[in-house]
Amino acid sequence: MQTESSLACCNKHIRLSLFLFVHRCSEPDNERRRMCLAIHRNSLYTLEKHHKCHESGETAIKKQTIKAFTLFLITALAAALFLSSCAGSGGGTGEPKPAPEVTRAESHTFKPHVMSEVYRDIYGDGFEETFFGLCDAVLSGEDTFSCPSRERLFQALSVSRTCLPIADALVDRDGSFVENGTAHLSYKAEKEELTRLTEEFKKTVERNVSVIAGGDGECIKAIKLLYMTAHKNTFDEENTLDDFLSVTPYRAITQNRGICQELSGEYIYYLLQAGVDAMPCSALSRDKSEAHEWALVRIDGKYYHVDPTFTLSYPDSLYFFGMTDRQREYYGDFPLESFTYADADISDVARFHADDGRFRELWLARSYEIDEETKTVSYTDTNTGEKKSFAYGS
Repeated sequence: MQTESSLACCNKHIRLSLFLFVHRCSEPDNERRRMCLAIHRNSLYTLEKHHKCHESGETAIKKQTIKAFTLFLITALAAALFLSSCAGSGGGTGEPKPAPEVTRAESHTFKPHVMSEVYRDIYGDGFEETFFGLCDAVLSGEDTFSCPSRERLFQALSVSRTCLPIADALVDRDGSFVENGTAHLSYKAEKEELTRLTEEFKKTVERNVSVIAGGDGECIKAIKLLYMTAHKNTFDEENTLDDFLSVTPYRAITQNRGICQELSGEYIYYLLQAGVDAMPCSALSRDKSEAHEWALVRIDGKYYHVDPTFTLSYPDSLYFFGMTDRQREYYGDFPLESFTYADADISDVARFHADDGRFRELWLARSYEIDEETKTVSYTDTNTGEKKSFAYGS
């Protein structure tokens, strides 16, 4: 029985590993390749672990594994041919996706004042008042508001990236200054254009956040908003260094495309609009060749990592939802010690520790559906193909 169990597990991981290996080789963009590589490596690691644990059944496993390997090489070749025939039909290199028809749960009312709780702690007394003053000024097209210092102004503008993206995009930092306790804002658009863009921004946010319902808990809000952004956005493979210096979540909100800083910032802003606390988290890859950003989300009092960018490659999956620190570290090869938080260069893993494995079973969930009556997520397990359900509670 031990040999049979090990054999079944070997076959399962060979199947998953081969499929994802072929899939990652044919992926057109780096985000997808890196993500597929992470799952591929995870599958191989599990296969190796099971092999070592069951050496007593080595002969039986070896024979059956060779048989399974041959079978799935054929499957992998078929998958490669299929994927090559689909090249250019989607992914990160095409035109921006049109905004999807949003299934409204309830009409969302735009909230002018949202901010992660962490910024109150980081910047201390008076910051909330200054930041909300900036929000009011930008949303009404005013060019002055009360602000104690230049440093405080630029702290508020930095926070606006994920807490009011239109301010981050349209306020000209070089032309803005503080004098005698008053901030003077310079905009990148004329007054009439600024008013038009602001109204469009508010309407877009209201439409997109309307996927949630008033009775939804934090968990299901986070899942619904992840699903919505994954189905409307495209990863921008044509981003240049000049573009990188001016990336903003405002572009993801209004144009449905962006790179990781934009996609994660958009998702964070929607969460804040929905009443779920969230902040950006970023890291360098272990070889320091690539930087990446995602969302750190507080659900029912605990922190979890959610990656909207990686999810673009598999929009009907929850592979990158509710990750622990270690799972986040593994998926993408981002060392825990390099994590920085909240757009403030804070490297305090202990403070923002994400160690709760509540969503562990969803890390292989695909083709999922939400049943709000039973408060469950039904899904297909990527490893086994079985239909399963996850009770998310409130």
